[in-house]
Amino acid sequence: KPILQKLLLKEKTRASGFLYLNSLLSRVQDKKAVLTLVTDLAQPYPKLAEAHFAIAHAAWIIKDQKTYEKELATINQIKPDWEMPILFKGQILAQESAERALAFYSEFLNKYPKSNEVRLEYAKLLTNGRKFNEAKNEFIKLVNTANSSSEITIAVGLLSVELEDYDLAEKYFLQSLKRNPKDKDQIFIYLAKIADKKNQNETAITWLNKINNGPHFIESKLIAAEIIAKKESIDKALIFLNGLKANSPEENLSLIQSKTSLLTRANRHQEAFQLMQNEASNFAHSPEFKFDYALLADKLHKYDLMEKLLREAIKIKPDYAVAYNALGYSYADRNINLEDAKKYIEVALSIAPNNHYILDSMGWLYYRLGKLDSALSFIQKAYDIQSDPEIAAHLGEILWVQGKKKEAEDIWQLSLQSFPDNEILKETLKRLH
Repeated sequence: KPILQKLLLKEKTRASGFLYLNSLLSRVQDKKAVLTLVTDLAQPYPKLAEAHFAIAHAAWIIKDQKTYEKELATINQIKPDWEMPILFKGQILAQESAERALAFYSEFLNKYPKSNEVRLEYAKLLTNGRKFNEAKNEFIKLVNTANSSSEITIAVGLLSVELEDYDLAEKYFLQSLKRNPKDKDQIFIYLAKIADKKNQNETAITWLNKINNGPHFIESKLIAAEIIAKKESIDKALIFLNGLKANSPEENLSLIQSKTSLLTRANRHQEAFQLMQNEASNFAHSPEFKFDYALLADKLHKYDLMEKLLREAIKIKPDYAVAYNALGYSYADRNINLEDAKKYIEVALSIAPNNHYILDSMGWLYYRLGKLDSALSFIQKAYDIQSDPEIAAHLGEILWVQGKKKEAEDIWQLSLQSFPDNEILKETLKRLH
C-alpha cells in the first residue's frame, strides 16, 4: 500500500495511475481486499474522476452493484463527458438488455455528439441487433470525422451491402482503399462481389485480378469461377478451376467444394458424386469433406453411405452440429426412425440453437409427427432468421395443411421470385396443387 500511495503522489501521472491500478492488482486472489485497498488509495482524491472509476471497476469485479453505481454517478458529476465510464456502464447494461444499453448510449450521444468511442460502440451494438440502417447512419457520422479509419469506412460499406445499397457500399469501399487499409485484397473481393451483383462482370473480374497471391488468392478464383459459370458455362468454369493449383489441403477442399457446388446446381449430381468419390482417400480425416460427400450421397439415395459418412464426421468432430442435423433431417424427410431423428436434431440444436436449418429440421420432424403447432413455431422462427427457399417450402406446406392456403401461396410465390429454379419449392407446389 505505501508503495502504491507513493506512485499516486505525482499529480502528473496520478490519473493514469488510478486507471492502471486494477490491472496491477489483477493477480490478487482476494478481490474484496482489492476493493478496500483501492477505496483507501482513492480517499485523498475525491474530485478525481479516475480515482472513482478505479473503485467502480474493483466493485464490479465482486458484483457490488450498489458501490459501482454510486461511483459512476459521482464520475458523471465530476466529468460528465468522459467516455470510459460510459462504455463501462454500457457494457454492463448490454449484458442485461441490449435495448437498455442502446437507450443509454443514445441519451449520452445526444448530449455529447463528438464522443466517437461511444458512437462506435453504439453502432456495433446496433449492428449486433441487426438494426442495420440505424447502425449505418452512426458509422457514416464516424466516417466524416477527421480521425476516421479505413476500418470504419469498411464497416459502412458492409452495412450498405446488408441493406442492398450497392452504390453506397461501393463508394465507401473505394474510399477505404485511400485510407491505407490492412487488407486491400479483402476490399478487392468486396468490390468484385458488388460489381457481380450489379451484373458488371468485367469490372468484377478486374477487381479479382488484382489479387495475385496471399490468403485471398484462391477465394478470388472461386468467385471468378462463379462469374464464368454465370456468364459463359459451367464447363468453362470447371476448366478454369481445374487449372488452379492448391497450396494446402484447405485450399484443395475449397476447390473441390466449388466444383461440386457448380455441378450440383446444374443437377449433375452423379458427376459431383464421382468427383467426391475420387478424392475421398485424400480427405480421410476431414469432417467437412465427409459432410459434403454425405449430402451428395443423399441426393443419389445412397442412404447407407450417407449415414456412414455423417457418423464418421461426427466421430472426428463431436460438436459438428450440421452433421447431427443432416442425419436427423434425412430420417425426418423420409419419415423413418423419427425418435432417432429427434435425438440427433436435439443434439444439433443444443450446439447451435439459432441455426435456421436446424430449427427447420425440428419443425419438419414435428410435422411428420403430426404436431402442427410445434412444427409451425420452429419453422416460422427459422424463416424469420433466413427466408431460404427450402424453409419457405416447408412453412408453406404446414400452413396449407392447417387450411391457411392464402398465407401458404403468398410465401411460396415470394420465394419463387428469388429462387425460381429451386427443386424442393417446385416439387412442393406440384404435389399440393
